[in-house]
Amino acid sequence: MDALLYDLKIVAEQMIPIVVVIVLIILAIALFRLGKLFSSGIDTLTSLKGSIRLVEKSLDKAQAPLDTLVKLSHTVDGAHDSAVNLVADTKAAFRKSKNDTQS
Repeated sequence: MDALLYDLKIVAEQMIPIVVVIVLIILAIALFRLGKLFSSGIDTLTSLKGSIRLVEKSLDKAQAPLDTLVKLSHTVDGAHDSAVNLVADTKAAFRKSKNDTQS
């Protein structure tokens, strides 16, 4: 049994450098591919800058009509509120005049 363990120790001592070299090669390949991925990502982001500028310009052009719609909406809301108040005031005036004529 001791001879088997001693032989396994010798084999393991010889295998450790080989395994370390294989792991380092795999790590180097992974880092190289990661570097290529970052490089292509940077290129993609650089090419997207023009598209982002065009989108910003389009949004700026669309903002003016949206502002106009918001103003129109506020105007319609104000007109509606005024109409509701007018109807309420008219109802109150008719009730008051009806109560005055009945008394």
